[in-house]
Amino acid sequence: MSTGATTPAAGDEAGHDGTRSRPVRWLETGALWIFAAPFVLWGLLIVVFVPGWIAVKVTEWTFETDVLALEIAVVSLLMAATVAALWWAFAHGGSLSQLHLGRLDPIIRALAVTTFAVATFSALTALLYVEGGLEIRGGPISRDLIVDKTSEVYVWHLVDTVPLLDVASNLQWEPAFEFEDRVGGLLLVAFKGFVILPLIQVARLIFAGRRETYPVAVLAAIRRTSPKARVRELKDANTMAVDDSGRRVVVDVMSEVWTEDAPLRRIRRLAGLGPPYDFAYLLVVDGIAERARDRVEEELARVALAAGLVVWRSDESAAPLQEELERLREEVARREAAAAEGVAAVDAG
Repeated sequence: MSTGATTPAAGDEAGHDGTRSRPVRWLETGALWIFAAPFVLWGLLIVVFVPGWIAVKVTEWTFETDVLALEIAVVSLLMAATVAALWWAFAHGGSLSQLHLGRLDPIIRALAVTTFAVATFSALTALLYVEGGLEIRGGPISRDLIVDKTSEVYVWHLVDTVPLLDVASNLQWEPAFEFEDRVGGLLLVAFKGFVILPLIQVARLIFAGRRETYPVAVLAAIRRTSPKARVRELKDANTMAVDDSGRRVVVDVMSEVWTEDAPLRRIRRLAGLGPPYDFAYLLVVDGIAERARDRVEEELARVALAAGLVVWRSDESAAPLQEELERLREEVARREAAAAEGVAAVDAG
């Protein structure tokens, strides 16, 4: 449901991309993704695999020098960087905090960090092996192959944790070697505890979806239904600006409005800016008491700027949001045209 303080004039032909049919917008989006797919894939390869590839190449070069101090320094630097990257990706929500922007971003971040972590644990294992710090089962491995072999072992353990698919067994893939002492076992425990387990949790939440806060749900709905609009969050986490075709709508988001005090303060704060208004205002709530709604609608009717109210739940279709945003943008366009005609009439007089 929605209500507004203004009503678009009959026969208003203010152009707006959102008035096109949904199939046309779907076709345009599909064509855009087909065009962008090769560039996206190359970007994914660069972002996900380049960090790990660089780490492996640096480690291989280090082991070729056969300088113990340099090997220790490089491996220590890689381990410190891995700890920082894991903290960045997984701690306190990490990549999951980006879910409101879609699943692609957290997937890329998790995969990039995991690839880098595999390379780093491989470097540490290789250093311990060549210096006699751990024992393996599967025969001696030369210095020039040890980094590749240890990388394969950690990738095998990573793949082997994928549930249901049983990838390693189905592909008849055996690890390059197995650890024979506690040091190697501790490395595997650390790898699984600090990399694999957080990755499994992140993957589960990414593909299952995370319960979003109401402001995040509104933001996602606007971006989903208005793909050409520029949406940016303002200083207040519950306020955003939606710019489309040069017209702006300031969107305030509130949930469970029982009294009118808070929404009235927000409305009066924007109305207090004074004319000329080059934007519209939309208040979005997921629930509002009847008395509060009456007072809010009265205030919206009094303000000089184009304004509206939408009561929308995140489990509903986003169509009411889109329709009200379009109505408000059309009202801004109508007012701009009327103001231009008034100025022209004054100049002509």
